Order: sequence, then structure tokens, then C-alpha cells
Amino acid sequence: MKGLRFITQAPTIEVNPNRSDVACFVGVVGRKESYVPEAIAHWLRDRGWTVGPTARAGAQSIEVATAEEPDLPPKPRTLLDVPVPIDSWAVFEQLFESERLVKTESVLKGGTYLSAAVRSFFIQGGRRCYVVRVNDPLPITTERSQRLSLISKLIPGYDTGLLAGNPSDRISWSGVSHLLGLPEVSFLCLPDLCDLVADDPLPL
Repeated sequence: MKGLRFITQAPTIEVNPNRSDVACFVGVVGRKESYVPEAIAHWLRDRGWTVGPTARAGAQSIEVATAEEPDLPPKPRTLLDVPVPIDSWAVFEQLFESERLVKTESVLKGGTYLSAAVRSFFIQGGRRCYVVRVNDPLPITTERSQRLSLISKLIPGYDTGLLAGNPSDRISWSGVSHLLGLPEVSFLCLPDLCDLVADDPLPL
């Protein structure tokens, strides 16, 4: 062991709903094998994502202990399809991957649209955003037909033409419909949408 590294996490601060600089990013991004900061875990709990009738699997730790190995700790939360308050690029980097594979079974990696958008948001002075992770990113060379299938995860009801989500039913919230529970958000960003609808590249 080379040493210890201490990371100071600022508490998650409640946001005034009258602010006009709070963004929500909905897209595809990988999840790192890291634990959620305590402030974010408390925020998810207080809003019913980890306990109660509206608890969601993506916000909960996964128990991995077995009879043979009872002391194994729970796995980190997947943070799948739940809004995650992010107050800095460092917190985003701690929780999410900023790269994706170039192609299946490739060691080459490229950046993700969502991570680039969040990084740009903070570089330009953003102070708070929410990230809704709906899926792992697909390899860059994925065919268009497969990419199109992810749009309904970003925009529930896209395939039917009627946006899904009931303001009084948190269980129905998914993708962009999480905005129903985030009144302080002033603008929505879907960084991966251009990639999901793009034509297949011509072979060189």
C-alpha cells in the first residue's frame, strides 16, 4: 500500500427553485466501481429512491454476502434511472466513466457525449446539475438500429408519440420524465441524442 488519499466531499445543498442555472443531463454513461458520497446517498434516501414504496433498485446497494463469504461488503449502487445531484466535475468523475469502447471487445476507448457536456457545463461556471443515467454507452461502431432502441430510455413514450410519466406517480418517472420531480431545473440536455439518431458511417 503506497499511502492514503483523502477526498473532501462538500455537502449536497438544497437549491432554490427560482434559480435559472440548474441543468439536467439525461443520457448513457458507465458507472465506476465507487461508492456514492454520503451527501448524495442522503439526498436519494430523503426523496424516497432508496426506501419506501418508490424505492428503485438503481439507488440501492446490492448485497453480495453469501454463506461461504459472509463478510463481503455490498456492491456500489448502479445509479440507473435515478436523478443524481452533481455539484462539481470531481464528483461526476468519482461516480461515472468518461470513456466508452470504440468497438466491442476493443481496448481502444473514446469519450462519451454526456461526460463532455457535464465537463463543459462546470468549466463554463455551472454550479449544480442532475445526471440521469439510463444505460451503459454503446461502442462507437454500434449500428444505427441498435442505437435507435435507446431513445425510448431517454424519452419514455418516444415510440408511441406520447410522453410517459405521471406527476403524482414517482414510479412512472424514467429518463426525461424525472423533470417532474426536479422543479429547480431550468434546462434539459440530451447529449447522446445526436449520436443515437446518426446514420451509420460509410466504410473507409
